Amino acid sequence: MKIIDRYIFSIYLPIFVLVSLVFLIFFVVGDMFDISKTAIANSIDLKIMLSYFENIIPFYFVKYILPISNLLTVFISVGLLMKHNELIALRACGIAPSFIFRTIIIFSIILVALSIYLSIDYVPKHKHRARNIKNYDIKLKKQNPKIIYDVFLNFTNNYSLSADLFDYNTNKFENITITKISAAKILERIDAKLCVYQNNSWIMFDVIKRKWIDDVEQPSEKFEIFNLTQECGFTDTPHDIFILNDFQIKDKDEMTYKELQSYRAIMKKRGFSENWILTDLYYMFSFPFSNLILVLFALPIAIHSSKNNIAFGFGLSLMIFFCFWIATYICVTLGHREILSPFVATNITNFLFLILSIALDKYLKNRII
Repeated sequence: MKIIDRYIFSIYLPIFVLVSLVFLIFFVVGDMFDISKTAIANSIDLKIMLSYFENIIPFYFVKYILPISNLLTVFISVGLLMKHNELIALRACGIAPSFIFRTIIIFSIILVALSIYLSIDYVPKHKHRARNIKNYDIKLKKQNPKIIYDVFLNFTNNYSLSADLFDYNTNKFENITITKISAAKILERIDAKLCVYQNNSWIMFDVIKRKWIDDVEQPSEKFEIFNLTQECGFTDTPHDIFILNDFQIKDKDEMTYKELQSYRAIMKKRGFSENWILTDLYYMFSFPFSNLILVLFALPIAIHSSKNNIAFGFGLSLMIFFCFWIATYICVTLGHREILSPFVATNITNFLFLILSIALDKYLKNRII
């Protein structure tokens, strides 16, 4: 069996590497078309472009390239074994497919472990750097690390804050609006041109306060000074706001495991549901299992198929991966909206495809597709 394992792996690994490189070129060329016009117009240095791809490639590999390359390699390698009747000879000797292809399964498990390890910290950090390079070094967008524009945050279950900007240098909001909502109805709105952090409290100046009772607006009130901290319970410090905004402006793929845990603690402290953050945390560990689940799903089809050409394998691989990705996306969305629990939302697709792979193997043993 050791000789067979080495032989199977000697066929599988070169194909896997070649397919991965082809998909990598596909993603890089696609990205090049996206940013090349801007890069030429802004006379961007080649080092900056290389730095961008150096940081974005790990994300492409873990999120897309590894699962679909592993899936496609199954069809190609099994097709080669079938072409020369090697697979038939091995099975005629009484060797079960699970033993013949155990090297591929072990390799897929290694890919799962590697993907989880990279997804926890390495990939999110590099993807965030890639986005910053694209926005600020290639597209040359203006950046001021001490000023936050278009601020929006919920600081209690009822109150939300919006402002044109927050200046971390002077600890002030400009054109700030506080809104109190209950049962999807506005109960109160407080507007001010300026809000400053003084003596551990947020002080609003030249304030107009409006109230609604039974959807009927009441006469507005005016205040020269309004203590937002005492009146509405807004206790965040300027540093808290800056940290929270840093979390909010990041894509979920750009947040490390520790950052998601910190964000979860902040939202829990504010009294908000943490299920949507738990969904992203569980997804960080569940999606890498696609490297194994998709292989287990594809092996019965490849083994019992009479069509062993590359075009058939390529088309079927894309279809399987697309169905898996769409199903995962839908379930994760349901988890974010708290329709499904975080654990179920992030693992149900893996479980369903695993059950389908077992059912397919039993069904296809006596059939040829």
